[in-house]
Amino acid sequence: MQVSTYHAADKANKFIYKRLGIKFHRYLYQEGNEIEFIDTEIPETGQLRDMTVKVDDDHIRITEFMSAALNEDKLSAMYDYHESIRCDVNYQGYGVKSGVFSFANPNHGKRQIIVDDNIIFQPEIIFTKNRDGWEVLNRLIYKVITQEELSDDEAIDLLMLPDMEIELPKKVLMRVICFLISNSIISDLNFKNDLKDCLIQVLKRFFEKKRIVRNGGNVKT
Repeated sequence: MQVSTYHAADKANKFIYKRLGIKFHRYLYQEGNEIEFIDTEIPETGQLRDMTVKVDDDHIRITEFMSAALNEDKLSAMYDYHESIRCDVNYQGYGVKSGVFSFANPNHGKRQIIVDDNIIFQPEIIFTKNRDGWEVLNRLIYKVITQEELSDDEAIDLLMLPDMEIELPKKVLMRVICFLISNSIISDLNFKNDLKDCLIQVLKRFFEKKRIVRNGGNVKT
């Protein structure tokens, strides 16, 4: 039985961001040498946003993971949090940037809101569906077959493939991804081990937990 839900997708990607840290941040934004995770609670409401990090002691980057199309209410909530960080006395002098990592159809939803006559709030939006999953998968299969080392971004692509544009049954795709991660050349063994922990979180979206097995460092279903 497929168990994927919007909540499960968001939960898996928060885990990936936390576990892979700067490698995943660079995958998203192509910036930074180090990041520091900071509290995401909104003091007035107690609500939590997805991820907020301090980048190179220079600026604050807010990231929301979205499985559904953005609407005005979601953008308004993002803007309120953006402003709460910008005005926080703990972050005076830091620039603030807001972004969305979206698994939704890029042709749906809103991209910006008009706050007033002088302010338009338009977060950076990264759509996984804009990536050609077949092209990514074929390239990674070739590199594994020819025993070429994967870059950090290519390794993370394996975790993101289920949300790219690809017509392949998810359970079949996940089994291919398990094989590729287990047999890929990744010189940083700690990173490869972290990828396998992240893979388990992604698998939980599509398989019941009791069907996921980690054996001898490999993950399978």
